[in-house]
Amino acid sequence: MRTRPARSASLYVVSASLAFLGLGALYGGGSLLLAPDGHLIGLPLNGLHTPLFTDYLLPGLILFLLFGAGSLANLIALWTRPWPTFSLPLPLLRQEHWSWGAAFGLGAAQLIWIFAQLLLTSFRAPLQLLCGGAGFLIVLFTLVYLLRQVTRHEWART
Repeated sequence: MRTRPARSASLYVVSASLAFLGLGALYGGGSLLLAPDGHLIGLPLNGLHTPLFTDYLLPGLILFLLFGAGSLANLIALWTRPWPTFSLPLPLLRQEHWSWGAAFGLGAAQLIWIFAQLLLTSFRAPLQLLCGGAGFLIVLFTLVYLLRQVTRHEWART
């Protein structure tokens, strides 16, 4: 009888954070796609402080596709490790599935997204802190996982 390898705590933290971000972004991004004026989720157009956007259509699309669908697809990839099976391009992490690198990228992008949101809009809500915190947890626990893998490989070589 084959036993399944133990799942790391990092996998659970990153997974929960990706699920939170993914579901929230599908809701928020979908709401902005349906009503680019922001009225469905209480975002006034006069809160945009940039000439880059006249409404919330493009931010809604990015939110829905990248952070919504992308986070949930990455969550599934972390657990199932589907094709394609290429690994991370770093020499010490060649055995690690690409989904860990993608999770790190999504977490970092979430932090940048929240920072840009704070700069470009007057919208302030506790949800921003929660989403920024989720992005931070993804980055932190992805790094913890990958550093453990590196040290494990280094210890195995000695």
